[in-house]
Amino acid sequence: MDGDNPWEEWANTGVAPDGSLRSGWYLENAPLPARVPKEHSETAWLTTRGIEFIERQGDDPWLCHLSYIKPHWPYLVPAPYNDMYAAADLPPVNRSDVEHVDEHPLMAAWRQTRMCRSFSRPEVRDVVGPVYMGLIKELDDQLGRLFAYLRDSGRMEDTMVVFCSDHGDNMGDHWLGEKDLFYDCSARMPLIVYDPRKSADTTRGSAPEDLVEMIDLVPTFIDFFGGTQKPHQIEGRSLAPLLAGESTDWRDYCVSEYDYATRDARRMVGVDQSQAKLTMIFDGRWKYTHVEHFRPMLFDLETDPNELTDLGGNPDYADQIARLSDLHFDWARKHHNRVTRSADQVEAMTDGKEPPGIFIAYKDADELAADGLSLTPKRQLRSAN
Repeated sequence: MDGDNPWEEWANTGVAPDGSLRSGWYLENAPLPARVPKEHSETAWLTTRGIEFIERQGDDPWLCHLSYIKPHWPYLVPAPYNDMYAAADLPPVNRSDVEHVDEHPLMAAWRQTRMCRSFSRPEVRDVVGPVYMGLIKELDDQLGRLFAYLRDSGRMEDTMVVFCSDHGDNMGDHWLGEKDLFYDCSARMPLIVYDPRKSADTTRGSAPEDLVEMIDLVPTFIDFFGGTQKPHQIEGRSLAPLLAGESTDWRDYCVSEYDYATRDARRMVGVDQSQAKLTMIFDGRWKYTHVEHFRPMLFDLETDPNELTDLGGNPDYADQIARLSDLHFDWARKHHNRVTRSADQVEAMTDGKEPPGIFIAYKDADELAADGLSLTPKRQLRSAN
């Protein structure tokens, strides 16, 4: 594939019915088939690299972090995945006007950002959602290819496989776009573990409700390789007891953090970048979010599983807020590591919105121009002929 930027000009370029090329940054172009053929898409390419890596390892121990970028923006996928699904296949959007009543100040600002206003529009969600599903189907097919290789090579007998994600996608739920914040659509991520050891036979096919954090994966891998745990350096806990169905004193709550220093909403509510941090505490029922300088957010997932009513400003729930705040304080006093950027870097990232060449949630060229942006001359797309 030729061009100054093959990713931009092939993987992120769609082909219109008349043969002309269209940018994948514009959401209106999402249903078009990507110019790149499916056997050379990002998802197929990474699967091939993973198989080649495994083949090179022989009988030596190895760990492969096969980090698929899709499903993800730009929302473009090769044929035949681009039109496998329609708007009628989408789950109903999860949002309500109730969410705007006594709205948390940060959420009120957040929902006014371009990404949220864009994905709150049915004409955007109904176009992008089916393509997102197509990207998931493409990933499913490539994982099938990977697992077939592991079975045929005998590697399924001695390889632990973990399928997970770093986040979900709001896709219009709660009047939000992109991947931010702690609603279940974004923060409750898939985690499927295949453990080949006989000790895991008793739990195969089960779906336990234990509260697991992403930081538990590294200790799990250390355990799998027979290594020595390093709790003074690594915060998580090995999942081995859960995989073996053993009775164990597991955690009573889980934690998730989010730094929103580079988001427009931070400036809209007048928060300094050093204070732009959210911390979620979830105990299996109550989801509490500490918001510096503002009241907390609180959801009861037992009575409100769709997370439509924020109870954080309701005095009737002061006891729950105090209890969960104490858990947050207990957690905050423990050992943690955090990598940070300089203050100047954060401000520059906020000013720039996204890295050069990245254009998220623009429906068409008019919306891009309204923000004073345009595709560079080299990226103005030409006829496929």
